[in-house]
Amino acid sequence: MGSCPNLSLFLQGQNQDVREIGQNLSVDNVLEGSVQVAGDNLRVTARISNVQDGRQLWSDIYNRKMEDMFAIQDEIAQAIFKALKVKLLGE
Repeated sequence: MGSCPNLSLFLQGQNQDVREIGQNLSVDNVLEGSVQVAGDNLRVTARISNVQDGRQLWSDIYNRKMEDMFAIQDEIAQAIFKALKVKLLGE
């Protein structure tokens, strides 16, 4: 995926199954999510799914005020990193 920095933009709006996306990208797992903004409220959803069977390995929803976007980014990135470490490498 390093050769396509705008992959999320490329896939945005496409109605593909996570299994199809993963197979097209030759990956075992896919991270997907969404961002919603209402006033100064932010909701980010994130989920990691297994490409082989489409099973969700991890998911979470983050509801925050948009006071410090960098702190929110860091929090979500750390949570995803921890989930990937546990789910993909085993405890």
